[in-house]
Formats: sequence, C-alpha cells, structure tokens
Amino acid sequence: FDTSPPCLTPLPHPSVSLPSPQGTHNLYGHYPFFLCLEDESGKSFGVFLMNSNAMEVTLQPAPAVTFRTIGGVLDFYILFGDTPEQVVQEFLELIGRPVIPPYWSLGFQLSRWNYGSLKEVKDTVERNRAAGIPYDVQYTDIDYMEDKKDFTYDKVNFNELPQFADYLHEKGQKYILILDPAVATSKRVGGAPYEAFDRGTAQKAWITDSDGETPLLGESLFLLRYLGKTNVERKQTDRDDVVLSGRTVDVSPV
Repeated sequence: FDTSPPCLTPLPHPSVSLPSPQGTHNLYGHYPFFLCLEDESGKSFGVFLMNSNAMEVTLQPAPAVTFRTIGGVLDFYILFGDTPEQVVQEFLELIGRPVIPPYWSLGFQLSRWNYGSLKEVKDTVERNRAAGIPYDVQYTDIDYMEDKKDFTYDKVNFNELPQFADYLHEKGQKYILILDPAVATSKRVGGAPYEAFDRGTAQKAWITDSDGETPLLGESLFLLRYLGKTNVERKQTDRDDVVLSGRTVDVSPV
C-alpha cells in the first residue's frame, strides 16, 4: 500500500453525487470511490461513500483513508472481488452503468471561441478538409448569437447559419452550437422582444428569491430546467431554422 507523495495530497471533492442518468438527467456524476489491490493474492476491494456534500479525502501512511465531509449521511459501501474488474463490475451494479455515447462523439471535434463570422468557421472546415484531417464535429461558440442571447443567431455575421449546418450534415459531419445557462433580460437588437425571456417569464421559469415568486433579476436569469419545469426554446426562435446534431451548455457549473 504505497502512501508516498502524491498519495498523501488531500483530494477535495466540492461537487455533488448524482444517480445513474434517467431520461434527460445529467450524464455525469461525482463518486468518492477508491479501489485497492492486494499485493500477494491479487484480490481487490473498493470503498464508496455515497454523500453529496463537499468533502476532502486523505490517504495516510497507517495505511488508512480519512474522509472529511461537511454534512450528510455517512453511507459507505464496501465491495469485494477476486479481481479489480470484478469490484468495478459490482460498483457499476450499485451506481448504474454509464451512458454509451454516439459513435461520432468519439471522433475528433473542433471548437474555439471568437470566430468573428460564419466565413471564419467555413474557412476552418475547408482548411482541415483540404489537409486531409478527418474530424467529425464542428462547434461554434457564442459568436453566432445575436447580442450574446441564447436561441438567436446573428443575421449579419452568421446569416447563412442554417445552410451551413445542412452543408456539414451532407458531408457526414456534425454541427453543435453552444448555449449559456442563463437568459438575458434585455431586449433584442433594435428594441424587439426577446422571445425566450418573455416565454420564460410567462411560464415562471426562472430561479426566484426566497419568496418563491420574485425572479433573481439582473442582466440574466437562470432557468429551472433542472427541475423539468420549463421549456423556453420551443418554436418561434431563430434557432428553429438550424438543424443541429447537439448542443453544449457552457459554464454550466454556475
């Protein structure tokens, strides 16, 4: 049992534990779990603490493992097996098996911030294609948005965005646009209504103050989407014109 550095470095775990994904729940989780392999027999065991509070884990020279958590239930699971693989199999039976991603998502993907226009994105695609670099997915960051507003696209610098998405699909590539986890409270360019904000307000879709009614107003509002209580995108948004392979939510830990 080697407890030499970096094993003695405390491991902070500030995130939360999530169950195996169901439906549209998150596909990721946080599992404080360690696996130990016996030197002589090769037999293995694993220890899992099912606790959603922030914690710190320290490996000591005793040998020992110390879990420090700010709260919650100390719900430990100890798993035994003849091999490490067997222990991991038991662990997955406990927490649920991971989601199998689409095959294309395992390929090379290209993303960056600050594409100034759709022409820059097109040039990037064609340059890689001419160089014979196979890549499956092209992303576009918030540059495509009108005034950085979700569910819109810039009709000047990204005017042919729907046609570009169709073009990539015809070439066997995927196209993904980024979203931010908050919706702006300001009007659209020229003072036009911002449909996503108006629809979310009508549905009481925003995270509220402690009274449960007053939205936490600022330059942006955060959705109750994680509670399954809202869908502010629906129809009549610019993005309905763009056929996407997927979406990525940026800075979602906020």
